[in-house]
Amino acid sequence: MPGRLLFHILGPTLLELADREIDLGPGKQCCLLACLLLEPGRPVPVDVLIDRIWGMDPPKRARNLIATYATRLRGRLPDSVTLRYAAGGYRAEVEPDLVDLHVSRRLVIEAGKTGDPGERAALLRRALTGWQPVALAGIPGEWARRVRETLLEERTELLVRWAEAENRPGELRAVLAELRAAAEATPYHEELHAQLIRALTADGQRAAALATYQEIARRLLDDLGVEVGERLREAYARMSGRPAGPPRSVPAQLPAGVAGFTGRRAELDTLDSLGAVCVIHGTAGVGKTSLAVHWGHSARDRFPDGQLYVNLRGFDPSGPLGPGVALRGFLDALGVPAARIPAQLDDRSALYRSLLADRTVLVVLDNARSAEQVRPLLPGGGGCVVLVTSRDPLTGLVTTSQARSLRLGLLSRAESHRFLTRRLGAARVAGDPEAIAGLIDRAAGLPLALSLAAARAAADPTMPLSHLASELLSAGDDPATDLRELFAASLRTLSAPAARLFRLLGLHPVPDVSPAAASSLAGAPVSALVAELRRASLIEGEITLHDLLHAYATDLTNTAPENEGELARGRMISHYVHTAARADLLLDPARAPVPLPPPADGITVEPLADADQAMAWFRWRHQPLLTMLAEATAAGLPGAVIPLAYHLTTYLQRQGHWHDQITGQRSALAAAARLADEQAQAKALRAIARAEIQLGAYDDAHRHLGRAIGLFRRIGDRRGQANSHLDLSWLLEILDRLEPARAAAARALDLARDLDIYPYALNCLGWYESLLGDTAAALGHCTEAVSRFTAAGDRRGVAETLDSLGYIHARTDQPDEAVRDYQRAVDIYRELGDRHGQGETLDRMGDAHQAAGRLDEAREAWTQATATLAEIGHPTADAVRAKLTAA
Repeated sequence: MPGRLLFHILGPTLLELADREIDLGPGKQCCLLACLLLEPGRPVPVDVLIDRIWGMDPPKRARNLIATYATRLRGRLPDSVTLRYAAGGYRAEVEPDLVDLHVSRRLVIEAGKTGDPGERAALLRRALTGWQPVALAGIPGEWARRVRETLLEERTELLVRWAEAENRPGELRAVLAELRAAAEATPYHEELHAQLIRALTADGQRAAALATYQEIARRLLDDLGVEVGERLREAYARMSGRPAGPPRSVPAQLPAGVAGFTGRRAELDTLDSLGAVCVIHGTAGVGKTSLAVHWGHSARDRFPDGQLYVNLRGFDPSGPLGPGVALRGFLDALGVPAARIPAQLDDRSALYRSLLADRTVLVVLDNARSAEQVRPLLPGGGGCVVLVTSRDPLTGLVTTSQARSLRLGLLSRAESHRFLTRRLGAARVAGDPEAIAGLIDRAAGLPLALSLAAARAAADPTMPLSHLASELLSAGDDPATDLRELFAASLRTLSAPAARLFRLLGLHPVPDVSPAAASSLAGAPVSALVAELRRASLIEGEITLHDLLHAYATDLTNTAPENEGELARGRMISHYVHTAARADLLLDPARAPVPLPPPADGITVEPLADADQAMAWFRWRHQPLLTMLAEATAAGLPGAVIPLAYHLTTYLQRQGHWHDQITGQRSALAAAARLADEQAQAKALRAIARAEIQLGAYDDAHRHLGRAIGLFRRIGDRRGQANSHLDLSWLLEILDRLEPARAAAARALDLARDLDIYPYALNCLGWYESLLGDTAAALGHCTEAVSRFTAAGDRRGVAETLDSLGYIHARTDQPDEAVRDYQRAVDIYRELGDRHGQGETLDRMGDAHQAAGRLDEAREAWTQATATLAEIGHPTADAVRAKLTAA
C-alpha cells in the first residue's frame, strides 16, 4: 500500500509514519479515531460517537471526554491530518488513500474494472495485504465488535474473490495458506470452504480436499442443522468426479419413555405386526402416549431414517395444533432449509410425502383431535409407520386411510399389580396385599391414577399403604370418570409452596413451561418445587403437565387465595415483556429500545445469549407471546402492551407473520391512545402500514402512513418522519409511481441528515435513482451507504445496500459483479433469519444469472426465491414462479 503515512485499522489501530509506528493512545481514544477514519472527511455526530465508544452506559462527562480524546489525538497526528469539530460532530480530514481499509476497497474496485485476469488477481492480492482476521484490534465495546464482524465478512469475501481469480504460477500455495487460516476463523462459510476444496484439488491433495468437504458437511449438519449448498456440491463434484448428494437428516424426536413401563404385552405384540398406520385410542389417562413412545424406542432399529414426533394438543383448552405448524416442525427436522418450506398446507404436505417416499421413518402423532388434523401428516411411502394417539377412535381415518384401530383399555388387575411392584418394590407390595388391592380398585386400571398413587407412596416409604388406600378410597367413587379426586389427593401431599406452584402453572397458556417462566409465576426460584412436583408425578420432562392436569391446575386458580392469580399473571406478563425486549435486541442490536415498565418483583428473564437462542425462543413461545399481549390488553396494562408489541415486530417481520403483526400493533395503537402517547401511536401506525404493504392492502397502508407522518411531524420527531417517508417510498414503488417514490426518499434523506438512519436514506434514494436510470448518482449514494453501514457495524444495512449495488451492476451490464453482491446480501439475510430479504434478493440474483446466460443457476435462484416468498405470503411470489415456469 502506498505512502509513508498510513493509518491501520485492519488489524491493530495504529499510525505508520516514516517506517515507524505511532502509538495512538488507549482503547477508547483509538475507538474515537477509528470511528472517524471509517468515514474520512465526514462529520460524525457526538451522540453517535458516545454510543459507539460507551454503548448503553456512557459516563456523565462523555462529551468532555470525547473532546479530551480529540485534543490528545491532535498532539499525536502529523500536521497533514486534522481532527475538526463542526456542526455537533467531529471529522477527520484525511485522504482515504491514507487509510488501509479505503486503499483496499479502491483496489477491489479497480480489480472489478480490469479485463486482464492476471492484473485482476494481482490487485485483489494487494487488496488483502495487511488485512488481518481481527480488525480494530484492541478497541473495546459492542460497536467495535459489530464492525469487526462486518469487516471479517468483507475480508472473507475478498479472499474468496482472489482465490477464484488467481491462476498465476507460484501463487497456489499462498492461496492455500490464506484459505486454511480463514477457514479456521469462519468455520461455516460455505463458499470459502468450496474454494479451499478447489485449491487442494488443484494442488493434488485430493485426500485433504475430501476430508475438508466431509468436515464442513458434518459441521453444517450437526451445528446448524442445514445441508451443504450448491457451491460445496460443485466443489465436491470437481474433486471426485461424481455429484455429492446432500446428507440426510436423521431426526430423533421421540420424548423419553416412561421409566418402569409395565404390562400391555398384547398391545405391544399388536404394534409389532401393524401396518402403515395405527390409531391407538382410549380414555384420558389410560397411557396411550406411554405405549406409543415405549414401542417406538423398543423398535428403533426398524427405522434407520429416524423418528418424528409431535404433540397435536387435540384437547388443549387453547385449541389443537394446526397440521401446517406440525409439518413445519417435521420439515425442519428432515433438514429442509426454511427458505424451501412452502407456505401452503397442501404444498408442505406434498413436500413431506416426497421426502419420506423412500425412507423408513416412525411418525408418532400424539393426542390428535380429528382425522382432518391427521391426514396431511400421513406419509405416502410404504416404508414408514404412523402411530396416532387420540381419545377418539378416528373412524374416518380408519375408513379412508386403511388405518388399523387399537383400543387401549384399562390395565388388568395383574398388570396393575406388576405396575405397583415395579414402582414400590416387591417387598413393600407383598407386605400389605389388602392395601394394594384397595389401591388397584381405586385406580380402576388407569396408569395415570396408578402413577399418582405410586408417587405418593414412594415419597414416604414409612407411610402404611393401608393409610394411603383408605385416603384414596374416601376421595371419590369413580376415578375412571373423575380423576380430579385423585389429583386433589396428590396435591394434599405437597408442601404449600409446591401446591401453589402447581396452581400457578395453570395460568400459563400452554402446558409446557420454561423454568424461567415458572419462577416468574411463583415470584421466586422453583427448582426444588419442580423436583417435588416431578416426584409426585404431577409434571414430566422439564416442566410439562398432562393435559388433564393442566386443565385441573387452571380450574384451581379460581379457588386460589385472593389476588394470587392476579399477581402471578402480572409477573408472567412482565416476564414475557422483558424477555421479548432482550430477545429483540439480540436479533437486532441496532434497534432503538422503547421504555419498559419496571420488572415485576420476583420475575426471571430467560437467559438468552445470542441471536440464534433469541430466534429459537420466539419460535417456541410464539403463541404464548400473543396470548400475553391479549391478556395485557384485557387487563388494561398499556405500559406493557406497547413495548411487548414493539419488541415482537422484528421476529414477526422476519418470519412473515403479517397478520399477527397487525393484530399486535392494533393493540399497541389502542393502548397508546389510552395514554395519549402520540409517538407510540405513530410507531404503531407505521408498523401496521408496513405489514399491510406486505399483504397488499395498499390503500390502508397509505392512509396509516399519512396519519403516522402527521403525528411525527406534530411532535417534532424527525427520525419518525424520515422512516415513514422511506416506507412511503417503498409503497409508491410497488404502485409503480417511481418519481414520487424518489421524492419521498429525498425527503427522508433531508430529514435524516444528522441521524444514524442517514445511510438507510442514502441507499433508498440510490435505489430509486437506479430504477429511474440515473446509475451514476445511484452508485455514489449506495457506495457511501455501504461505507457508513460498515462503519456502524450494521450488517442488515450492508445487506440491503449490497442488494441495491447488485441491481445497479445488473443495469450496467456487469452480471458477475451483480451476482457477487446479491450472494453476499443473501448470506447475510440468511444469517439474520430475514426471509423477506432473502426472497427478493434471490429473485434478482436469478435475473442476473439469466442475463449472463447461466439458466441453470437462474432456475436455482428463482426456485429458492419462490419457496421463500410463498412461505411468507409475499405478493410477488407468483411473479417469480412465472419466471421459473418460463425459463
